[in-house]
Amino acid sequence: MIQKRHTRLASEEYKNKRRQEKRVHRRKKREWERKQFEEMEPHRAGNGARAFYKKINESMAPFKPRIKACRKEEGSLLSRKEEILNRWWRYFSALLNEGVEETFEAHDMQDDLYLPDPPTFNDVVDALSGLNNNKAPGEDEIPTELLRYGSEELHKALYDILTIWIDERIPEEWKAGIITPLHM
Repeated sequence: MIQKRHTRLASEEYKNKRRQEKRVHRRKKREWERKQFEEMEPHRAGNGARAFYKKINESMAPFKPRIKACRKEEGSLLSRKEEILNRWWRYFSALLNEGVEETFEAHDMQDDLYLPDPPTFNDVVDALSGLNNNKAPGEDEIPTELLRYGSEELHKALYDILTIWIDERIPEEWKAGIITPLHM
């Protein structure tokens, strides 16, 4: 390959190309910012102050590169999403089930344990009204706002679900939990 010499003409050509490149990047950045402002505008004008400020904070935050990798038990790196998720599953299974014995001796727990009276309907309504807004829903995907501001019919249905107090058995669905890795 023949290299160009650093002549005045080559230097001027390089400077012109750099100017063109900077113009293109400035134009692209302005287009991107305009698009971001157009996405924010409905939230500003409407009733979405939370979404509006979230967009502003996202636009002000610096770029943070993310590494999507995880180490195996022996120390080598995993990079495929499925492998990483399986590794996290194995890690939390070992962590959360450590020291748990599958069998235990059954004995009369009535003598050892004081159980308060079953909750009343008003107890359930008070607990629901004490829920915080804007929290992530659980496995059932029901937002807390729906439970909190639901009708009396909903509150009665939830009160009826609390038969675990009488049956003394926790449904299997309630034993499940969601663990979300924050790096993904």
